[in-house]
Amino acid sequence: MSEKEKKNAPQEEQPQANTTPETEQAAEETVEEETFTVTREQMEQMEQLAKMVSDASDKYLRLAAEYDNYRKRTTKEKENTYADAKADTVKEFLGVLDNLERGLAQFDEGDPHRQGMELICRQFLAVLEKLGVTRIEAQGQPFDPQKHDAVMHIEDENAGENTVVEVLQQGYQLGDKILRFAMVISGITATDDHLISHWREYLMGSKRLYRTEGSYKMLCGVCSGLADYFNIDPTLVRLAWVLLGLVGGSGLLAYIIASIVIPVDPDQQ
Repeated sequence: MSEKEKKNAPQEEQPQANTTPETEQAAEETVEEETFTVTREQMEQMEQLAKMVSDASDKYLRLAAEYDNYRKRTTKEKENTYADAKADTVKEFLGVLDNLERGLAQFDEGDPHRQGMELICRQFLAVLEKLGVTRIEAQGQPFDPQKHDAVMHIEDENAGENTVVEVLQQGYQLGDKILRFAMVISGITATDDHLISHWREYLMGSKRLYRTEGSYKMLCGVCSGLADYFNIDPTLVRLAWVLLGLVGGSGLLAYIIASIVIPVDPDQQ
């Protein structure tokens, strides 16, 4: 056979290598046993990337927290702005309601005009109630300085102590916010009236300061006189005077001046 025929002749298939499960398992073990080596530079790069990821995560968490606080703050500001605007608007209409009630009092029961004004007042109060505005209870209630403004005190044996006996102007509140205090007259008992008179006399100078004589006196009677004037224990006044002298150094001089200026009680001379 010539060379040309040998080239054109079909080549015989080479027998495939016999592969068994044992050889495949050995090949897999060879692959698994292969390891990768990491250089120092690559380790530094991975550490830098991990730090960048951690910093980005912290920054994201901070931004999320700041945004949440900003959202809550703006929401609260909007609510407060709306509440203040509503309160200011309602305050302007309270005077109109007062005039309606004053006009209502001018008509007798059964008058058609009175019935019409009563209807208007009820509608006005219903609108205020929808807005969350309520009238402050005052008549017959204990006086509350947080809600009531007492313009006068009168002696009334039928009313309890510090009880509102008359409402001169109605008060209103929006939730917990006072829009207008109730202007009231509160009653006092005879004991309260006597106490007020006693303090009035005390403040007007009916009681004078004297140096005392007798068993309470230790030096010039200044401390015992002050104790009698303020109705306290003389020992406390003496201790306070000693402390004043030790701290400020002017207690002795003040005592000498007081003993000269303050007269002796004429009833004890």
